[in-house]
Amino acid sequence: LYRATFTYTYTIPSYTGSPRVIDLGAPVYTMSYNGTVKSVTAPAKVGVIMKGAPFYAEVKNEDIDTFETPNSANGAAYELRKGMVDYLTGMTGDYARLASGLWVRKTSISTYTSKTTLNPKITSAIYRTGPKWDTLKLAYPSSLAATATFDGSKLKVNISAASSGVIPALPSNSPFSSVTFAKNGHVGQYVLTLKPGASIEGYYIEKVSDGIIVHIKRPVRASMGEKPLDGITIMLDPGHGGSDTGATGPLGTEYPEKKINLENALLLKEELEKRGAKVLMTRTTDVYVSLSDRLTASRNAKPDMFLSIHANSMAENVDISQIEGFSAHYKEAIAKPLSQALCNAAAAAGRRNRGIKWANFYVVRGTWAPSMLIEVGFTPNPTEFEILTDKAEQKQLSMKLADAITEYFSGKR
Repeated sequence: LYRATFTYTYTIPSYTGSPRVIDLGAPVYTMSYNGTVKSVTAPAKVGVIMKGAPFYAEVKNEDIDTFETPNSANGAAYELRKGMVDYLTGMTGDYARLASGLWVRKTSISTYTSKTTLNPKITSAIYRTGPKWDTLKLAYPSSLAATATFDGSKLKVNISAASSGVIPALPSNSPFSSVTFAKNGHVGQYVLTLKPGASIEGYYIEKVSDGIIVHIKRPVRASMGEKPLDGITIMLDPGHGGSDTGATGPLGTEYPEKKINLENALLLKEELEKRGAKVLMTRTTDVYVSLSDRLTASRNAKPDMFLSIHANSMAENVDISQIEGFSAHYKEAIAKPLSQALCNAAAAAGRRNRGIKWANFYVVRGTWAPSMLIEVGFTPNPTEFEILTDKAEQKQLSMKLADAITEYFSGKR
């Protein structure tokens, strides 16, 4: 027997009439050879979803990831909340495509057809300011799916299928100078533009029974005195742990990355608490914590800053003596200034500054606070491994990082 590949092209019929979903059934593959006939039915059906068909996807989990393509290789794009609904326009493999163009895992949604169409009108928009969080309440009768993005100057709120929007009145003390609404393809988009010199330090969408609330975080400021970080909450996330050792260096699993991460985190916790901060930890001992649990901890706590602490590795085919240094990784624009401040602090502690880098790491996807992942050095490099495991060097780095965090919250950016 020899392996062979056969292909067949099938043109989907063109359908007219009322928008609907047409089930074409599962393909049946039949082969015959010397009088022997074998047939196999495909594990999935083929169908047509006509444009505008009342075929819907509803989020059934508390928080789900969306993707730009039907796979998770490049990381998630946005989150959707339980109960949000969008038109379903396609399926392939384990993924379903929403009308917004985003893909979701089939296991995270319920699908259904209905004679009732989504109501695309936003009936009210109210912006309220608060001491720490502002809110934008957008009311609409259908549970339309919504996402938000921030590029450093504009906060964009995208609402699937929304055709018209009410413009909210902006209080004079809001950080935004203007707000607009426009139809952008399938979505209705609000754009809130920051005032010159203004900033925000977090945002997220909450689904409520009659629409959504966009929570917008005002800059958090340090106070004067011996405890400048009093009232500020920081979450530290020592990477790896338990059965997940992380990268290894000259001592192998006797002194792996997970141990270096925890030592650095505990020292930084001590320095931040000296300055008055409330410090939360995703782990304080050598235990395994999943990436999902780490992000969930951040989401639930909504800290003023989230910092994941790691040590780096490298490919086996490079000169390990030539690769060293500290780097900071971020996904959201709100985390870029603090990422740069941490890199500068590492340089002040005598570490090589490899700079900041954009990365879609799982734990830094939180939009409710500046969320970063730092790599304090390369464990395989023997020279740098000595620095990474030296208690005095660890202490020096933790002090410089705590100083930089304090300066950041003092408005020195």
